Amino acid sequence: MSTQPQDSDLAVAVTAPRANSRTQRAPRAARKFTAALGCSALLMGASACGAEDPLGSVFGEPEANQTLVQLYGEYQQVIDSPNIDKPTRQLLKDQANSVREEWLRLCGEDSEGNAPAECTDEAQADAAAVDPGITIGSLNDSLIDAVVSAEPIAASSSDGSETSSNNTADQPDKNQPSAELLLDLATDMAPVLGDLDPDELSELPLTEYSPEFEKVREAAHAGWFATGLGLAKDDGTHAWEIRPLRCALRTLEEDLTAHAESLDGTSPAPFPAGYTLREGLEQPENSAEVMSFIEQITPTVTDDLREATLGPRAVDDRRYAAHWLVYLAQEQSRIAAEATQDQ
Repeated sequence: MSTQPQDSDLAVAVTAPRANSRTQRAPRAARKFTAALGCSALLMGASACGAEDPLGSVFGEPEANQTLVQLYGEYQQVIDSPNIDKPTRQLLKDQANSVREEWLRLCGEDSEGNAPAECTDEAQADAAAVDPGITIGSLNDSLIDAVVSAEPIAASSSDGSETSSNNTADQPDKNQPSAELLLDLATDMAPVLGDLDPDELSELPLTEYSPEFEKVREAAHAGWFATGLGLAKDDGTHAWEIRPLRCALRTLEEDLTAHAESLDGTSPAPFPAGYTLREGLEQPENSAEVMSFIEQITPTVTDDLREATLGPRAVDDRRYAAHWLVYLAQEQSRIAAEATQDQ
């Protein structure tokens, strides 16, 4: 059923942009790739050890994955910073442990079940080239760079078969870290990043307007419309929490529309007024129900952004989706905290 709010219900006050403590960082150095050699028969019996050099399990001890070594070193630098509070430090320690576990997983074990000492040596992280002034924001950027540098997750074809793959939990023998794990770390870090600015995300490049991004644009429009319905029922108590999300969703929709026009040369079809709410969403009846309603909106957008981040597409396009995903994860955390207070 379609619902058409009045113009006055959807009116949004223009708020000053929030300060952004996050600095944009250039992508990390490209990962090393080993040239394919004509020795498949020799390698047939070798166990996959997860090293960046797959021949390590045949000709010597495997090497540690340098992406994870670098990330672990960056985590340690930020953890040791005097400028973070105790809860944030604990969050980063837990995340660093996850990075370390992934590092050890990729090193693998020998035939006797022992981890290779050189590959697992934690001292390698001490030698990593880490900026002494690294911030939580730039650490988050490093996580995103690692995500988009990893092999994308399988895309299902029309017959249901997979066209690409990634090292998910049921594929532990890949020679690279899990993009899903690293993306989870990036989004879980979002609440402690400081205020992010969606206008800066509009500066990120996009190389192809794929169907996945049209899904994101549609979801952003639906979310923008739904926040208007929430504002219409709010008594003014929650407007300050709702409007940043509403403005961000509008920014995302308009930015993707502009990219579609630029890349495809045609304007995408406009969405109709009175947009139908996503399945499962029910319009709040009063102000007390508003925040629990708003809390359900963000995942309808972030699910599509996550798919765009992990799927097979250009690195810049995956980075675009990842940064927007982290931003909306921060908004979701803030909205969830407010909704909890209302209960």
